[in-house]
Amino acid sequence: MFIVLIFILSFRAFAGFLAPDFDADQAVHVMMAYDLQLPEDLYYWGQSRLGSLLPIVSHWLLKISPFTPLEVVSYVQYGFLAISFFCFIRLFRKPITKVVFALICFLPPQPFLKLVEVAHPYAPQFALLGIALVSADQLITTPESNTIKKNVLSFVALVSLILSVWVSDLSLVPKGLAAILVVSTFLQRYRKSNKQNRFVGETLAHQSQDATLKLLRTSSIVICTFVTLLLGSAFLVYAKSTASQQDENYGILAINGLDVIADIVRSILVAVSHTFLFQVGNPFLSLYAIAVLGLVFVLAYYWFQARHTPVFTNRTYWIPFFLGSAIGSFFLILLSRWTLIQSTPPRYFIGIYIFLWLAALIVFDNLRSPELIRENALRRVTTLLVLTALLGSLSLPEYVFALEKPQSRFSMLQPIATLGQAGFIGEYWASYLMCIVAPEQTSCTPHDQSFFRCGRCVQAVLASPIIYLVERDWLESFPEEIEQFGQRLEKQGKVKKIAGYWMAPYRNMTVSKN
Repeated sequence: MFIVLIFILSFRAFAGFLAPDFDADQAVHVMMAYDLQLPEDLYYWGQSRLGSLLPIVSHWLLKISPFTPLEVVSYVQYGFLAISFFCFIRLFRKPITKVVFALICFLPPQPFLKLVEVAHPYAPQFALLGIALVSADQLITTPESNTIKKNVLSFVALVSLILSVWVSDLSLVPKGLAAILVVSTFLQRYRKSNKQNRFVGETLAHQSQDATLKLLRTSSIVICTFVTLLLGSAFLVYAKSTASQQDENYGILAINGLDVIADIVRSILVAVSHTFLFQVGNPFLSLYAIAVLGLVFVLAYYWFQARHTPVFTNRTYWIPFFLGSAIGSFFLILLSRWTLIQSTPPRYFIGIYIFLWLAALIVFDNLRSPELIRENALRRVTTLLVLTALLGSLSLPEYVFALEKPQSRFSMLQPIATLGQAGFIGEYWASYLMCIVAPEQTSCTPHDQSFFRCGRCVQAVLASPIIYLVERDWLESFPEEIEQFGQRLEKQGKVKKIAGYWMAPYRNMTVSKN
């Protein structure tokens, strides 16, 4: 019941077609879902990162659903969030742990709000990581004799990990850790098998038969793994080669020096200290930070006290994996030159936020009374855990929990649909928004002095029968003539305010003459 309520609150506030703060970065996904062209759209327009799983799935569903592109993109986004949630809660036994994880996923603290927004890779990334985790968890408990099931589970886990790397390069960290764990586990079992085969009491015939069976089983899994990794790596290389733009400040070679890393760490520490000192204008966020600090000390104490006890065993082998993924992701963020260029935004730490919470919740889920903790102490820890998650959710905008909320951007822009076939040129944050209502009849691009993501969108705008210039954050007035992308545009009518934006109609005279 609580989980359903949390999901509804989140969807009502942040689903794309209901969100009042829907922006241009999110609008690009809507345009891609409607006008998807593969393979050039394997990545988010205008860059070589953020694999387009969300618009690809949305594009397929658009063909069979009656919903608008924005509605489909919104449902798919929350579908990915739901998949990640249901995959990861398989790690927990206590109902309260699952409720807390629902708050973590669907109503995250304000700095990590991008987790639920359309424009960012975190929902599909963690949906794929969740599928990989479920497959790996079943793989661990599957008998060695069930070779077919083990091969299928290995294939699903590997494909999910590879796709998660395509969606977000930060998935390289959990993928690398998974590879290390698989290799180490295989070597341990290989040594154990050799020791067993040298047991004095075994007959030569039994030894030979057992060794042959194990060799066949191991060989099939190794071959399946190798082929999957080979094909997956080929796909990733191919996808990168199709990207519309390659950024020299992003990639393996774009690594920060020690002085830059020190600057990034300093900026992080300043931001954290401001949060603890109630200097961020959000008291709930500061209280959340303090509660997190207390929770870390409490859970760390019980983990070190109880980690070797027989009752502390429910999937605790995932704790080092999640902690390692968080630490590895942090160092990868520090090394990336792109982090400094983007001024170290909080959204880059969303993966770390999820990994650390998963590790903490597994520790809590294993605390049992009276074996590990007194009943009263367990109640206090539970209260602290729930309070921490609630404080994080309360740091979100007030309208999330209010009966009335601001008008959605989708609703506000509905008058755009009455303009018919038209193109729009404006500042980046205004232009792409013009296409979220009716992408089937509108084309949009930022002006030629701004960064534009889609070359074919420019051509579509210039070929439109009427082109609206959007004034916001770009024009001080509407000239009678203006040149855009080497084309002469001539004003065709009066300035009007439509859907809250001042705009004027123009015609491409260069195309008209031709």
